[in-house]
Amino acid sequence: MSQEALAETLGWRREKISRIENAQLRSATLLDLVVHSGALGLTLRTKVYPDGPQLRDVGQLSVSQRLLERVSGNWRTQMEVPLTLPGDRRAFDIWLSTNHVSLAVEVITRLRDVQAQIRAAHLKWRDSDAKRLVVVVAQSHANRTAPRSLGDLLATDFPVGPRAALTALAEGRDPGGNAIVVV
Repeated sequence: MSQEALAETLGWRREKISRIENAQLRSATLLDLVVHSGALGLTLRTKVYPDGPQLRDVGQLSVSQRLLERVSGNWRTQMEVPLTLPGDRRAFDIWLSTNHVSLAVEVITRLRDVQAQIRAAHLKWRDSDAKRLVVVVAQSHANRTAPRSLGDLLATDFPVGPRAALTALAEGRDPGGNAIVVV
């Protein structure tokens, strides 16, 4: 639909349509956007977020810090390490490496859809150069019970138990396999 036709349908000036579509109309109301979208056969969806600290991943950084406090100083540590695939915007939360092994670490503060979250971490790991994947989950009652309920399903991809993995990391050695740990 042309801007002229839309303006005529809504009883607006074409310039108003143009400014809305180019994000140049400072006085556009939510109602204007709903009416504009509806006339085009579209549904406008919005989200509202609580106003809080500017840093939205404070919880994730806290969990990362708790893990790093338990890790040996023998590990070289990098934060937010992007995958090296051209155009891929994914990144690991933490990358731990020694001369012998690299570990990709994904931090999850709240398990919502365990299968989807683990699958995303696993696919990211598959596309990386890391030898191991460690998924770090924030300590909470819900987060502790969710992996247990899927234990048999996760055992194949994450064969190293949480205690063994944390011990290996604290000693600066390869845990020997992928692991899910709660900190």
